[in-house]
Amino acid sequence: MFRLDLRLMSFRAMATIAIVSPGAMGAGIAKRLSDAGCRVLSILSGRSTSSRRRAAEAGMHDASLAQIVCEADWVLSILPPDRAEPFVRDFLNAIESIGEDVTLPVFVDCNAKNPETAIRFARLFSSSSKSASGRVVFLNASIVGLPPEGTHVPTFYASAERNPMDQRALEKFATLAQHGLRVKLLTGDSADVRDASALKMSFSGIMKGMVGLYEIMILAAHTHSPAIADALLNEMRSSLPNDLAFIDKYVPQSFDKAYRFVREMEEMAGFVRGHINVETKEAGTTNVNEVGQIYDGLASLFQRLSESADGGGYMHKDGSSDVDVLRNFAEGAHKAA
Repeated sequence: MFRLDLRLMSFRAMATIAIVSPGAMGAGIAKRLSDAGCRVLSILSGRSTSSRRRAAEAGMHDASLAQIVCEADWVLSILPPDRAEPFVRDFLNAIESIGEDVTLPVFVDCNAKNPETAIRFARLFSSSSKSASGRVVFLNASIVGLPPEGTHVPTFYASAERNPMDQRALEKFATLAQHGLRVKLLTGDSADVRDASALKMSFSGIMKGMVGLYEIMILAAHTHSPAIADALLNEMRSSLPNDLAFIDKYVPQSFDKAYRFVREMEEMAGFVRGHINVETKEAGTTNVNEVGQIYDGLASLFQRLSESADGGGYMHKDGSSDVDVLRNFAEGAHKAA
């Protein structure tokens, strides 16, 4: 029979934690866990040479999904948002194909998604054919902050369904803190599995929304004329120096991540759309203005930047790409700091 024995998962020395995949965040988390004595698994098949090197430096060991299902105590899914659901389905399919005496890992989805997506993932787990005989637990988590570096550690916010088994697993998840990570549980009378996603959407909607807003207006100013972009930079030097510092730090970081931000903005649009709309009445007709369209626009921006970062996309009259324009502005912001 499938079983989930939470007594065995006390994060003893050499606990086995699978992290999928070995990107900057996943590898950074893996490094802290492996340094603390944990065994860290990841799926490296098909990964690039640089990804394999990053995984090796983080102490990650190559494993198949079948091995992970059989050997891991916990599975942390840390993926680009558009790959999160396919991995959930792959994981559940893998459970179907293994023997009946396997102690199942707790699955923790740490990806950027709106609360309704979190509910859909949780339902996929609870509807698994193995659910009735000792189901695998699904926890919802979000990571707030940049990848671990030096003394900086991002925060895992975690939430769960309100049944006793999931709540016990949630409490066990907090023991990751013993291994150098920062974990905060979202609990309380009104808490549910969606909460980690709601917090992630709110926080990242502010941070990445600000990045996108700056980028839109810098590009619009430059498209009008490079002289106006220069004038904007000079004005911000005197009136908005803190904003220039933000641009200097975060705008250049967005270029290589823009492809990931597309789906994240779409998830944010869904989150806002489900909570805030503005109704207006005109000639007896009620019109619903969806505030979430802001993030639909940002998704389009990051798609455009993703193409620019890959060497394509829109070219300005002066021959510069979007990334060129934004990088030059950020360099000017750095000099002004």
